[in-house]
Amino acid sequence: MIFDKIKSIKDYARYWSEVEAYITQRDYPFGDNSKEATERRKTAAQKSIWDMARIYFPDYVLSSPASFHSRWERISRITNEPILIEAFRGAGKSTFFTFLDPVHAFLFDRARYMIISSYTQDRSAIFSGRILAELKYNQLIKADFGELIDKNVDHAAAGHFEGEVPDSRIRKTVQALSIGQNARGLVAASRRPDYARLDDIQSRKLAQNRKNVDEIIRWITLDLIPAMAAGYDMKIIGTAVNNRDAVTDLKRGSGTRQPVSSYRFVAISSKGKSKWPEMFPLDRLEKLKKTIGSKGILTGISLTPIRQ
Repeated sequence: MIFDKIKSIKDYARYWSEVEAYITQRDYPFGDNSKEATERRKTAAQKSIWDMARIYFPDYVLSSPASFHSRWERISRITNEPILIEAFRGAGKSTFFTFLDPVHAFLFDRARYMIISSYTQDRSAIFSGRILAELKYNQLIKADFGELIDKNVDHAAAGHFEGEVPDSRIRKTVQALSIGQNARGLVAASRRPDYARLDDIQSRKLAQNRKNVDEIIRWITLDLIPAMAAGYDMKIIGTAVNNRDAVTDLKRGSGTRQPVSSYRFVAISSKGKSKWPEMFPLDRLEKLKKTIGSKGILTGISLTPIRQ
């Protein structure tokens, strides 16, 4: 996939024409473009993010979802508090929470000022740039929703862009913001951020340094959350890499800070069965465990069910 080549914001300039070609050349035309069919598709997509993916991103859902994926729909609608989601590597957490869910929020007016954040500006803009590219070039979305992004917007706007669904006429802003970047006073046309997705909040290197961990926690709790609008929607997507990192700290809380509500999704159930057998059959998980060990596997594939 072309997006695998993009490792920095500069790569969007280098590969933008390939990104456009990849998206526009998908050969999945709708068989029925009548008003009734269009409304049926939009209604189904609004009710379910997974149905939206099957309708407008068929190449993203080539396999059947795991049973835990249905829970992500409900978790995505929790508001007015930060929610932490942990899942094993390969579970699709970034695809769902940092790509499909933001697109859904944009299309169906769940948000007006959206923050996409990671531990560097490059990482943040890679996530937001992918959203921009699909909103601008996805022919299936354009067939049902119309032109969402101004024609003069290109790769240069990957880290900060605006658009709207013609029928709703509600202008939305999507902004990439790195962990630690000044979040105070954020406004878009007098609106404060009402939606945030934080993904990859720490690198392995950052997670080893207590000062860095403290800075990440302070930024989330003292800078970003107070900058959000009332009724905000914030999800933090990550996996603990040690017992003193930022993810663990958020779950544990402190004497002055409540633990963040968290959900953890594991690869193997308490009965020893794979949670997603189609993508991760048990023999594959056992081979991974033997290759990198139980401790290593816990950083990406958790074996102990916690909250399910």
